[in-house]
Amino acid sequence: MRRGLTLFASAGVRTVPTSSSRLFLTTSRLASSDAAPSPVPRKNVKASTGIAGLDVVPNAREVLIGLYNKYLAELQVIEPTSPYRKLVENMTRERLRIVEENEDIAKIEELIDNGQVEELIQEAMEDIKEVPWWAEHKPWEDSPHKRIPVFEREF
Repeated sequence: MRRGLTLFASAGVRTVPTSSSRLFLTTSRLASSDAAPSPVPRKNVKASTGIAGLDVVPNAREVLIGLYNKYLAELQVIEPTSPYRKLVENMTRERLRIVEENEDIAKIEELIDNGQVEELIQEAMEDIKEVPWWAEHKPWEDSPHKRIPVFEREF
């Protein structure tokens, strides 16, 4: 069975077909669109996330760097004085610094202390999708007439 995975194409990540249960992600900076990912696993890759349905991302560090940079770029549509933007930019810059300074996935997970890198990838993808909503609704602005919708997510 031929399988594939697409992970946030606008962040430079492309769909990679796979022929086994291993899903390899590559970024446009690391491989040309014609090149297939290397079937040789990197030494810094864990065997499993231990979470059903959440596959290991062999180049999670590179994917996170791309997503965090994309997130910082997307946040530019929100006013620089916004408390939301200030908080999120500081957190994302700190996470980006940790990922850039550390090659070891376990060390990255320990320092960020918010789950496994694969979970951080999912979180960053969701956060990027939510930026337009934050920019439009500006819930940090105080207004007695403003109605803020409540969203529930299924996990």
